[in-house]
Amino acid sequence: MQGIVGFVKKLITEIKEDNATGLAAEQAYYYMLSLFPMLILLLSIIPYLSLDANDAINVLESAMPAETADIFKENVVQFINNPNGGLLTIGILGTLWSASNGMNAFMRAMNEAYNVKETRSFIKVRGLSILLTIGLILTLVIALILPVFGGVILKALVSWGLPTSFGTFLSVLRWIVAITIMIAVLSMLYRLAPNKKFPFAHVWPGAVAATLL
Repeated sequence: MQGIVGFVKKLITEIKEDNATGLAAEQAYYYMLSLFPMLILLLSIIPYLSLDANDAINVLESAMPAETADIFKENVVQFINNPNGGLLTIGILGTLWSASNGMNAFMRAMNEAYNVKETRSFIKVRGLSILLTIGLILTLVIALILPVFGGVILKALVSWGLPTSFGTFLSVLRWIVAITIMIAVLSMLYRLAPNKKFPFAHVWPGAVAATLL
């Protein structure tokens, strides 16, 4: 019991000394800013999905008052029917740059946690933060698609003739795959982010804990 109490006291002291809450707030700020270019990215992808403009207008009219929907109708039709490659490029670059700022904050937090100074060049740190950001985005997409939309996909496959027993196997497998990918990417994140080398044996327990949480 004394060991647990001592650990908790040491943990609280480390949180205060390393300014953990301030570093977390900095990351939250940058990730929040990245939502705006991400919305631009998502909206710029819509014209490439071959959506029916009438269906979009019907959804608009069901969600807004008629007078308000009329204001947006013309813009919605133009937006859906006219792809904008420049807007798509801006969305991709803006999302990566702003989200990588959050990853930079995460890297600084990791250095602070391990009491090491950043000696890597700006270009190396920025490049690494962009690569880690891309990996994290892919992980979040997979983590959302497999567990959340996996059930819908499986129902469609079963309706097309897939045996129910195989569908049950895939239902379990989608969770295993999603969790495994998250653990792998987080392990890579914890290993590469700080300016200190760690073997995977030291970082994967933290990645497992983060995934479960």
